[in-house]
Amino acid sequence: MMKNIWIISFDGVAISGIITEALKLAAVLKEKGFHILLDLGYDIKTDKGNLGKPYEALRCYFPDWVELARTADIRSLCDYNINFLNFVFREVNSIGKINLIFSDLYKRIEKISDELSSNICEYWNRENISYIVVENGTLPENVIFTKALYKAIDIYGRELNLGKFVIWRDHDLMWSSETAVQKYGNAPYHNAVKPVLSPFIQYVTLHEAAAWKLKQWAGADIDLSVLPNTYNFKHCENSGFVRPMLKIKSTDVVLTRPTRIIPQKRIDRDIHLVSHLRQRFATQGRETYLLVVGDTNENKHCTAALKLLADQLGLTKNILFLGGLPFILEKHNNHELSVQTIILASDAVSFLTSYDYDSYGNPIGEAISLAKCYLTTRYEYYDAVYGDQGYLAPVMEITKYQDGLPDETFIDDVYELLNSPEKMRAYAKFNHQLGQKYLSDQVLHKFCNFFK
Repeated sequence: MMKNIWIISFDGVAISGIITEALKLAAVLKEKGFHILLDLGYDIKTDKGNLGKPYEALRCYFPDWVELARTADIRSLCDYNINFLNFVFREVNSIGKINLIFSDLYKRIEKISDELSSNICEYWNRENISYIVVENGTLPENVIFTKALYKAIDIYGRELNLGKFVIWRDHDLMWSSETAVQKYGNAPYHNAVKPVLSPFIQYVTLHEAAAWKLKQWAGADIDLSVLPNTYNFKHCENSGFVRPMLKIKSTDVVLTRPTRIIPQKRIDRDIHLVSHLRQRFATQGRETYLLVVGDTNENKHCTAALKLLADQLGLTKNILFLGGLPFILEKHNNHELSVQTIILASDAVSFLTSYDYDSYGNPIGEAISLAKCYLTTRYEYYDAVYGDQGYLAPVMEITKYQDGLPDETFIDDVYELLNSPEKMRAYAKFNHQLGQKYLSDQVLHKFCNFFK
């Protein structure tokens, strides 16, 4: 009998770093003989505007062996709608509200989460689910769904007399996501559902700094492992067609920004950087481009503002928005764009994110694994993930309080690197070799021994 694994992302979008990591895990599990069912979490996050939207049109972003699965029948839940979910989010983010266990709101949350947990269990039983992977379930975006999921795990595990059958992986936590604006309030984070002690759940986080803080908050007794995001250091996609397709010369300078197009990612920094670089490389007869790979419809106001900025700086033809793309193509017999082919066709990957938004920084790891240079900000967790290991790159110094545009020092560093093919090759080779030690997906293969 086919063993089925259900993966759910609380991200609520089809293309993101979290989905990319879920697919890497899924690919290893497919090799082990599992069938993959993936729920994108459209019925969890309300701020993405995707609640209730069908998945059918998204098939092109995923391999044939991934089944997009709509888990819960939210239409059968009378109170589970965007207005109530937004109301709950506002209320629970008023510190401590969720702990008022005798309030009417708390009773409603419990009632709906009970109904939803039954709904989820019915789906798991119907699909004969063997293992479950929860991606980013702890953030208090939707405490109703989080509570329901914990309840369903407990019910399902006891009914089937299971051992550990759940991986609960947190990519972002309250203290690593938009702390400058205190999106999730302050410690001790009463607005979030703490990880529960469960005989069925193996908790996972991405690095030691996050693991330490998670145990400080949730308790040292939770079963917690560290699994860094990992990357395939063997690439085979043909990228020679990319520059001709985009009408970019082989001698031109190309930066790639694979990212969600939202204000927190600070793509405006890349545009300003390209403006400065373009002036310098123009003296050599070389044009400078930025390829932005991300869904332009996720935040249309942000996309419009970035395009306006490009126009104002005279970069209309230099900043190319390529839309959402699959990370990697399984078939290589045609000239289709993917995130990987774009990176391979570029000189460097840019990741000038906000200080407090990213807890890992996948584009850096992707650049390292593909033997490409990268440039980055020193965001809060950069050193914990990459910097302390010794990777070589231009780094824009920022802080929680000084998080502005690229300064002359950083621009000079980037120009010096991009203007020296020898230095670029040396950086890329050094980082690639170092990354094989720390970032290889062999770590992921060993971790997947959890799935029997």
